[in-house]
Amino acid sequence: MVSIFHATNASALNHLRALMRSFVAWHHTAHPEDRVLIDRYFAAETFERELADLPGPYVLRPLWPARDHAARDHALTEVTAQPAFAGAEGYYCPYNLHLRAHGPREGLREAPPPAAVAGLLIAYHGGVPAGCVALRDHGRDSDGTGVCEMKRLFVPDAFRGMGVGRALVRRAIAEATQAGYARMRLETSKRQTEAIRLYEKTGFKRIPPNDAVPMELASWLIYFERRL
Repeated sequence: MVSIFHATNASALNHLRALMRSFVAWHHTAHPEDRVLIDRYFAAETFERELADLPGPYVLRPLWPARDHAARDHALTEVTAQPAFAGAEGYYCPYNLHLRAHGPREGLREAPPPAAVAGLLIAYHGGVPAGCVALRDHGRDSDGTGVCEMKRLFVPDAFRGMGVGRALVRRAIAEATQAGYARMRLETSKRQTEAIRLYEKTGFKRIPPNDAVPMELASWLIYFERRL
C-alpha cells in the first residue's frame, strides 16, 4: 500500500533528498545522449544548495479570500473525502487534505493571512521511500488567479507500475486546489514518455515554452498546464 505524507521532519527530508539525487542519476543512466543538457538543467552546485535548504522554495501560500466561501467549498467538495472541523469563527485552515469549511456563513470577521503550507510530498511503500513530488508557488498571474508549479516528480524503477506516480500527481493537484490555486504548470524532458502520458491522462495540456529558458533547453523540454 502506498502512503503519501508531507516531508516536514528531518528523516522525511533526508529520504526526499536521496530520491531527488536518484532522479538526476536516473536521467544520466536513462538518457546518456542528453547528459550535457541534464547537467545544465540540474546545475550541480545550485541543485545541491536547493537540497540543503529544503523545503526552500517548495511551499504553497493559501490564496482563498477570507469571505470566498462559495468558490472555496466548490473546490474542496471535489478533493476531500470527508467533512472536518473548520473553527468556531468559520476560519479556513488549509493544512489537512480532508478539511472542508462548515463555519457560519454570515458575519465573518477577517482572518489573518494564512501561513505557507509545506509543498514537499513523499510516498512510502511498505515503509520504504517510493517517490516524491514538489510544489512551488508562483503567486498570482496577470488575471489575478493563483499559479503553482509541480516539480521533481520521481518514482524509482523498483516502484514503477504500482500507481505511485499517479497517486503523487493526484495528491499534488488536491493540495494545490485546496490552497486556492487556479492553475498548475510543469515542465518535463521530451524523453520522459511515461511522465508525459501520466500528465496528459491527469488533465494537463501542452502550452508554449517559457521565454526565459535558453533555447537549447526549451527545445528539450515540454511545458504543461492544468486548470484546477
